[in-house]
Amino acid sequence: MRTQILKLAAEVTGKRFFNNYTEIMSTNNNKQLTSKYLHLIFENSKQNQFYKSKNVNKLSDYPILTKDIIRKEYLPLYVSKQYPDIVKNTSGGSTGEPVLIYQDRNYIDWSYATTMYYLQDIRKVNAFCKKVILWGSEKDIFRQMNLKGKIYNFLNNQIFLNSFMMDYDTIKKYISIINRQKPIFLKGYAGSLYEVAKVINKENIQVYSPRFIYSSAEELKDFMRKEIEDAFHSSVYDFYGSREVSAIAAEVNTNEYLAFSFDNFVEILDDNNEEVAPGEEGRVIITNLHNNYFPIIRYEIGDAAIKGEFNKEYNLPTLKKITGRTTDHFKTEEGKIIHGEYFTHLFYFREWVDLFQIVQNSIANITIFVVLNDGKEPNEKDKEDIDSKIKMVMGENIIIDWKFVSSIPKTKQGKHRYTMSNI
Repeated sequence: MRTQILKLAAEVTGKRFFNNYTEIMSTNNNKQLTSKYLHLIFENSKQNQFYKSKNVNKLSDYPILTKDIIRKEYLPLYVSKQYPDIVKNTSGGSTGEPVLIYQDRNYIDWSYATTMYYLQDIRKVNAFCKKVILWGSEKDIFRQMNLKGKIYNFLNNQIFLNSFMMDYDTIKKYISIINRQKPIFLKGYAGSLYEVAKVINKENIQVYSPRFIYSSAEELKDFMRKEIEDAFHSSVYDFYGSREVSAIAAEVNTNEYLAFSFDNFVEILDDNNEEVAPGEEGRVIITNLHNNYFPIIRYEIGDAAIKGEFNKEYNLPTLKKITGRTTDHFKTEEGKIIHGEYFTHLFYFREWVDLFQIVQNSIANITIFVVLNDGKEPNEKDKEDIDSKIKMVMGENIIIDWKFVSSIPKTKQGKHRYTMSNI
């Protein structure tokens, strides 16, 4: 019933996400679909002032678009002709000042269609089945409070739970809601799902096991995946996207992300802006194929990933792993780059640690913030082990400061950053 109502509403209001989904499903060649929309976005980009002067004819001709360029060249980037239903959006701002982006109706419809494709054709569930969503973005939370938001949640068959600030009582309440609703799948911020899972495992609470769990919005780390899967006895699949370009890629299994090249074309580039080989790591560069009003072409999103092989079953390119924010990687005095993931692994299975954050403030200094588990004291042997392993990669002269705190602030988007470099 909900699907039919949504289809009717889409026809009446001119929304085309059902049509776009049909186009994805009806094509036998996603490469052709990608090529078609790359050509259209190139032609459209030539209508704005920013690209007119660039003499661009193919993808490699386009300059890398950074957040700073968008801030400085904001007015010339959008296309002058009118488009319906333009909305404002911003990057999360976790690495500094948020970036303002305009998005048109076509972009939004393709974003919905891509999510439908992931749910219905990869995860094999109806996109409008019963679901519970644990979400932490202030902007999205406020959107649920008005009548329009409540109608949207009803039609999409979803319960929306605010995870921006969760205490123990709130988590217990949310577990009860999950047990009562018995959702087909559970979606949420990786960190929010992890916090709920810790309470379930710690207190051995019986909780309903959904068909799968859909993690999004922040990096899903290995220890978080294990905690969540142990709690819910369900597989966790990571979904990779951003506010600037929406759906980028999603796990088809734990070793492979399908890149949705019919919505966003993904390049993985080295420091010389050359495409890396499969199995190699590089910077994630995104070209959105459907935001005609505000073309986002070769956008350096700020993430790093390992390129995968082409997936012949789904006829889509892949990523082997999203390795995190480029600003989560640390730098040594010799100029080497150390992955943030190295540091997070040092804190796995330390029972006295409830939450942690490692911050590089300078080449010579790292600060470790730790929230202790209830009733636990710092384990000095563990601290020495962590210190020695940090010095192994960062150098013996690195100064390590430990700070034990009652809480660690989240970003404005409700995310927790486990590692952060300020240099």
